[in-house]
Amino acid sequence: MAGTGPTPGSSSPDPDDINDRLAEIAAELAAEATFKEPAAADRVHTAVQQVGGTTPPKRGGPLRRRRNRRLAAELRKPLQELGGQKDSTPRPNASGPTTGSASRAGRRAGRPGAAGRAAGSAAQRAGAWPTPDRGYATPARRRGAGRSVLTLVLVLVVLFGVSAGLRKLLHRSPSRTPGATPAASRTPGATTLGASVPSNALQTPAFTATDPFAGSPAVSYANGAVGIVVPPPHPVGPYTSAQVEGAFATVKDLLVAADLNVQTLNGSKPTAFGSLLISQQRSWFYEHLTKPVKPKTGLPWLTRTWVTSFAPGTQLVGSIIKVNGAPMTAKVVTVNHHPALQIFANYLFVYAVQQQGEPDSRLRIVAHENATVQFAQWYDPGGSLQPWIYNFGASYAGALCGTTDGFVHPAFPQLGPGKVKPSGAPINPYNLAQRQSKGCQAITGT
Repeated sequence: MAGTGPTPGSSSPDPDDINDRLAEIAAELAAEATFKEPAAADRVHTAVQQVGGTTPPKRGGPLRRRRNRRLAAELRKPLQELGGQKDSTPRPNASGPTTGSASRAGRRAGRPGAAGRAAGSAAQRAGAWPTPDRGYATPARRRGAGRSVLTLVLVLVVLFGVSAGLRKLLHRSPSRTPGATPAASRTPGATTLGASVPSNALQTPAFTATDPFAGSPAVSYANGAVGIVVPPPHPVGPYTSAQVEGAFATVKDLLVAADLNVQTLNGSKPTAFGSLLISQQRSWFYEHLTKPVKPKTGLPWLTRTWVTSFAPGTQLVGSIIKVNGAPMTAKVVTVNHHPALQIFANYLFVYAVQQQGEPDSRLRIVAHENATVQFAQWYDPGGSLQPWIYNFGASYAGALCGTTDGFVHPAFPQLGPGKVKPSGAPINPYNLAQRQSKGCQAITGT
């Protein structure tokens, strides 16, 4: 047994007093601890010192030595049993405090004897059970804490996944209906009313691309320039039949360039029309395609209104434009105190159009063209007759009112009603005898 002196150099007791000392040890083991158990590091240090003490010499008779060995064996029995246990987790003793277990370092228990502390330290060094950590938690408890943390992490991960799934479900974008286009790609001014699908996306197109004029009066009209018929020539005042015939042909060419030229219809520079003008009027025409003409009376206007040019985003359906008109008329008028041959043309041009890539937006535009062109030897005395545009332009049924850029803006459903609403009693746009009205006139349909 190790010494019990207060310091490593204390002397050992006499072996003759072993019986008394054993009785004292037994009493100490049964008594309640009167002071706080020293720290684990202090007990280990003390146990090492005690183990390193001197062993008392064996004295006495054989009977006394056997009795001492028997008593010592009984005292060591709890330590031997503990050293053979596989489970190092401390368990409370039903009859009193557990002794001799180093796992009690974190528990309040009875003060162990010196032999128990030495054996416990030796068992720790031999690996019989793990040395308690700073928190005095047993291995079993640490495993339990680890499982708790892992469980908490798994719960948080599951909750995060559920939350993310709900957000994705609630914020999912509505499916796009075939034929709908993103708002950014539509013609400027398009109205979607907060939806990604045009209001008429599910409607049947008004007509097919192969027969865009079916069901309208235009179905019986001539196709393109064939519909512009030059009247038989005849003399008019001082002007010969040849001069009148040439004037009719020039007006037809102007009508074709203004209302049937594909490049002009698609918004390009109307050079086909400009090339038919004399140089003095041609330069002025080009200048005021984008620069407004500001008359002394009336509103500013652009010379692009002399021709038909559709606003960007408009697509012609098919390649046919229907044309119908009345015979041209010719008469003599006075301009700057000089005679001039004046030709008047009254024609309808019917276009099938749609928004770019949106067949459901199809509609027809009816252009009622009233053209007045005056002919004289303006800058070439004695030469051929030269045209001068006196009035050229059309009114457009099926287009938005109130636009000022010189382009024709079809009234596609996606664009809304426009800045100016039609007014007055509805008129039939296919009626050639109908006078062009000022402002925005209601129509019966196209």
